[in-house]
Amino acid sequence: MNAIKIGIVAIGGIALAIAIFDGTKNSTLSSGADGPTSTSSPTSSGPAPTETGTLTALIPSCSPDSGVDCTNPIYQKAWARLEAETGEVTKVNVKSIQHFNNGAAELFAYTYVPGTPYDPERMRRLFFNCVGQFRDQTEGFGPVLDAPPRSIAGKMSALACAGAKDTRLEDADKDNGSGETPADYCKGYSDEACDRIIAVIKSRTNPPYCKPGFAIVGSPENQGLDPEQIRICFLMASDFTKLSTTK
Repeated sequence: MNAIKIGIVAIGGIALAIAIFDGTKNSTLSSGADGPTSTSSPTSSGPAPTETGTLTALIPSCSPDSGVDCTNPIYQKAWARLEAETGEVTKVNVKSIQHFNNGAAELFAYTYVPGTPYDPERMRRLFFNCVGQFRDQTEGFGPVLDAPPRSIAGKMSALACAGAKDTRLEDADKDNGSGETPADYCKGYSDEACDRIIAVIKSRTNPPYCKPGFAIVGSPENQGLDPEQIRICFLMASDFTKLSTTK
């Protein structure tokens, strides 16, 4: 049965409380040359993951006959290896990296000392604001900590934040339908709907259903409005005099 475990791990000299999804707690584990491995089947670590991009599994081998779920991410070749000057190793699951529209990112990482048994309590979920800080949010929001560029936290941040971008203004434009031509603000609507949208813009008259608060989901002013009406309200709330009414 899967369980949630809580433990304390350290990164850059800072202790962090962590909790993880444990799908292999009943496995018999021992350490391999590069990292933790399961003794349920012969081990073969393959090339050690490095900071240059070679990836391996966190636990190199898995035997279905052992009763272990071999689809667990710890058995997949998706982990990049980062080593601290102290010899402590952190492996990052690059497939776990997620980007958010505010330019931030998160990932799952496992920190250990080579030669020690696999300990699921060392797995953690980290959030990076991609401007030099991070926090542990495996269970709730931990304190915000610095991630200096040459630290392990900083290197994890570089992995997590590669390609991350703040798209909130772009997303707002898409949601609001703001644009200079019908090709922009009618995108996704039928020709008939676009004709209705243009007719409202030409009228220069705000529809009675476009009341303050129309953009707030769940508000009384928003309830009952269909996507076309909301699009019209956004357009009429903008500088609609700049909007073209010619297809």
